[in-house]
Amino acid sequence: EEAKRLQAEKEAEKAKRLQAEKEAEEAKRLQAEKEAEAEKQRLLEEELAEEQRKLRQKAIEEAAAGKLVEEELRRKQEEEEREAQERRFRELEERQAEQRLLEEELQRQKEEEELARRKKEAEDTRQVLEDELSRLGAVQARENEEKKVSEEVWRNV
Repeated sequence: EEAKRLQAEKEAEKAKRLQAEKEAEEAKRLQAEKEAEAEKQRLLEEELAEEQRKLRQKAIEEAAAGKLVEEELRRKQEEEEREAQERRFRELEERQAEQRLLEEELQRQKEEEELARRKKEAEDTRQVLEDELSRLGAVQARENEEKKVSEEVWRNV
């Protein structure tokens, strides 16, 4: 029984270690995804800033061509900037939503793992208590039997 108990404890420790390694790998993967998303976001912001700078420079150069051209160009640039900003903003919101979903999934996994861990600990504790009760019951039965034999001996004496 002791060997079985030790084997069970060994297997439980092995399972805990494997689960911890799995959790660490998942956390690393999610962190890498999060960092990649942050880098994409930074690059998009830089690209947007560069695009805006180019549009402003282009407007300045074309302004020399005349008032009509300037006005039309300004209107087009504003429209392009607005569309580009809206597009970047939507992309940014989508990436942030994806990132939130990844973080929520990671949190959910951690909560599930914690719940499973607590359930396993409760089951282990219950098993230990049942084993102890069983052992105490056997001891009590043996003591009762010895008491009966002792009383029988005293009666016979």
